[in-house]
Amino acid sequence: MQILLIFTIIAQIYGECPNPDLLKPCQCNNDSISCGGNNSIDLKNIFHNLSSTLKSDKKHFKSFSLNNTAIKELPENTFGDITFDSLFISNAPNLSLIHTKAFSGTDSHGLTFQFNIHNTSLKNSLPNYDIFQAFSSMINIQYIYLTDNKIEEIPENAFRPINGPQNNLSLLYINDNTIKRIGNFAFQSINNLNSLTIESNQINHILKNAFSFEKSSDSLIEIDLTNLPLKGDSFESGAFGDLKRPARINLNPRDEKRAEKVTFLDQHVFEEFFIKDHRNELILYTVDCNDCRSYWLVQTEKYSLQTELMRCSDGKILDKFFKVFPNCQHFQ
Repeated sequence: MQILLIFTIIAQIYGECPNPDLLKPCQCNNDSISCGGNNSIDLKNIFHNLSSTLKSDKKHFKSFSLNNTAIKELPENTFGDITFDSLFISNAPNLSLIHTKAFSGTDSHGLTFQFNIHNTSLKNSLPNYDIFQAFSSMINIQYIYLTDNKIEEIPENAFRPINGPQNNLSLLYINDNTIKRIGNFAFQSINNLNSLTIESNQINHILKNAFSFEKSSDSLIEIDLTNLPLKGDSFESGAFGDLKRPARINLNPRDEKRAEKVTFLDQHVFEEFFIKDHRNELILYTVDCNDCRSYWLVQTEKYSLQTELMRCSDGKILDKFFKVFPNCQHFQ
């Protein structure tokens, strides 16, 4: 009897698909709404009409998907008070602007858990079209995927508690954009973040406070900085000094044609990272053992577990400094 009751409650969470005429040219199947095609769509008009027709307990749906090739903008309050568990925008090549308050009805209910934007012309245009502020207003968001768009910067303090702390946000995946810069304290308020991927962008410099967090945590955060045009001198001193949690940082290029190589590790940057927390780990498979700027790594063995996959570019293991850094014994 209890099991049947549970399933009944779950079945009532989502609104039933409305009359198809209310959604044209969009469609609804299995409690999910999708809008595609090549013709322009007035999404705001569709959803506000839907809102005025549906009962209050029928306004929540499983997901919304947009893959329309003509739409250029999501205006303020696009969805009214229609809410979704997940939002998917993909293959919308002309979509370049999403209003800062595009999801003002959805986010105020705190019901969106996943947002995926893929293959658009989306840019961040402050203050009225700030996609990061739009994300920041979603208090229950758990996963954000921004892939293959035209975003050029993650601004300073990009995520902030507009409607309250985003304690559920655990994954940020921002790859294949045109990002050149991460602002100071960009992620500081997302204290439960445990996976941050900023892969395949154009970032060539890491600021001191780019990865600073407000609160301490014992949860591991993984930061993926692969396939970026980073070099050994691309990191400001203290770049990873205020994480306040154990971290695994991946600098290893997956595609050597798309990224520069970090061939040496600046002691002022990475020794601080290792000392801050003995659980901190750096993934970088090779360094240039003819470059004495990495000699500090093997002067003692205390960082060996934190760099255990690291080798010289000729394949030698970083364990005996007099073998792998033959010209650096007197380097200071």
